[in-house]
Amino acid sequence: MSSGYQTAQVAHVVAEFALQLPEVASTWHRLSNSLIVLEAENAAQLSELQEKALSLGIKVVEFREPDLGDEITALAFAPGAETRRLLSNLRCAGRNVTEAGQAALHAREARIREMSFAMMACDQTPGQNVLQHGRSVREHYFALLSHLRGDIDLREFENWRIPEWLDEHRDAILASLPSRYIMDRYLTLHDSGKPRVLEVG
Repeated sequence: MSSGYQTAQVAHVVAEFALQLPEVASTWHRLSNSLIVLEAENAAQLSELQEKALSLGIKVVEFREPDLGDEITALAFAPGAETRRLLSNLRCAGRNVTEAGQAALHAREARIREMSFAMMACDQTPGQNVLQHGRSVREHYFALLSHLRGDIDLREFENWRIPEWLDEHRDAILASLPSRYIMDRYLTLHDSGKPRVLEVG
C-alpha cells in the first residue's frame, strides 16, 4: 500500500478501535498512549494475523477501505504480551520506501479504485449497490463460519435457518474451506464484472 493510503488507514483504524473498544482504548491511553505502526506484506498477511489474534483471544479491530474493494487495509490490536509476540516479525512502517515501489503501488490502487467506484455506481438491487451486496454476502459467510466453529449459535437468530446436516458435517466442511483471505476477496468481489456488462432498458 502506498505511503499516503497507509497513513490514512492507520488513522481510520485507530478511530475504529476507540469507538468499538472504548474501555480498552481508555486503559491504553491512561497507561501507555504509545503507538507502534507496523507493516504487513499484503492484505493476505493482515487477514492471517487477524485470524491468529482472534484464536488467541486478542482484541483486534479491522478497517476496510471501500475505495479499495472493501479490503482489510489496517488492523489495531489491544496491547499486551501476546500481541507483542504475534507481531514481533513485522517491520516498522515506512522503511525501505522507494520511488519505483510507490509508483507500482499507486498504479495498483488506481485500478482497484476504478473497479470499486464502478461497483458502487451499479445497483445490484434497488437500494443496494454491487459492492454493498458483496459486503453482505461476505458478512453472512463469516457469520456462518463462526457458527461452524462454535463461536456463535445462529439458531438463536430469527433470520437464520440452519439445516441439521450442516452441523453434522461441520468438521468436513471446515477442513475443506479455502483461506479466510481468499473467501473474503472472492465473496466481496464476486459480482465485480456486473458494471461492465450492465444494460439498461
